Amino acid sequence: MKPVTAGEIASWTASAVAEVDADDLAYLALTGKAELQIRDYLAMWCRRSLDDLVAAREWKRHDFALLRGRTPVAIIEGKLWASFNVLNHKKLNSGHPSHGILGAMQKDMTKLVERSKTESMVGFVSTLLMGINVSDVHPDDQEIVKYLSDWKKSLKSGHNWLDQHSKAHQALMEFSSRFGETESAQLFRGTAYGAEVVMSVVVTRTV
Repeated sequence: MKPVTAGEIASWTASAVAEVDADDLAYLALTGKAELQIRDYLAMWCRRSLDDLVAAREWKRHDFALLRGRTPVAIIEGKLWASFNVLNHKKLNSGHPSHGILGAMQKDMTKLVERSKTESMVGFVSTLLMGINVSDVHPDDQEIVKYLSDWKKSLKSGHNWLDQHSKAHQALMEFSSRFGETESAQLFRGTAYGAEVVMSVVVTRTV
């Protein structure tokens, strides 16, 4: 069997979230970090669609793994960033493992490399990228929107929010491609509490 590819992971993620109402997905992204829910949708899709593989969440401290029997054939580490995070050059290139995008990528890569020393598998970093237009959120609903002040600040820059997301997507693709084969997919566009939300995924094979 051929190794799983970054393009397949991106495509499978898109197929998984396509089965969920886009406005419900927007709600998840608007009110908290949605990477675990997206991971779970992917896992359930893989369980139903990949008959020869086992979909394993939280496998040996990895976010998600595809197993043949008890042997991993693909391991995925997941992250989520806002478009304004990626467009912040300092944050993008920071090596801090918790606050920097580069640092988070390196931390996940290290986990995958260590695992590959004992397992014959491919490893991926799957990064969700979201953009939100909060300009029409009703004042009564603003308290439930996570990082509202940051989203407002990003809109004050004068950039159209969709253009901002598009530029961030391109920047993340260029950044991630430095570490291996990289593919992407658009996931959804929905609305919750007056806010429009878009999300894409960028998947990089690092092992």
